[in-house]
Amino acid sequence: MKKLLLALLAVALSLGAAAVGLRLWLDPDRQRERIAAMLGDALGREVELGPLSLTFLPLAFSAERIAIGERAGQGDSAFLSADALRLRLAWAPLLRARTLNFESIEIDAPRLRLARDARGNWNFDD
Repeated sequence: MKKLLLALLAVALSLGAAAVGLRLWLDPDRQRERIAAMLGDALGREVELGPLSLTFLPLAFSAERIAIGERAGQGDSAFLSADALRLRLAWAPLLRARTLNFESIEIDAPRLRLARDARGNWNFDD
């Protein structure tokens, strides 16, 4: 019985150490500028992100103070901004098919600026 308890304790400590190591290795806040640049390239707009976090149970990603700028020539104000964004992902599709399926998307205090230029094009037409 004592050996079984020691073995269970060793497994629990190993899993805990692995979880802490994985969390430090996958710290999204250390990659904030890179993530913002990738999003900006994909959207064709400047993207600014505040602090980022990642949790594993449940699998979720969150960002604070998000701002997506106007496209070039449309001004300096933000096209879309929010106080926070939380994405909750499903584990099964990620592990089986390596696809991202969102269980929920939460946006705190979203602000969207709609504008038309002199030619009648909206700022979301791109």
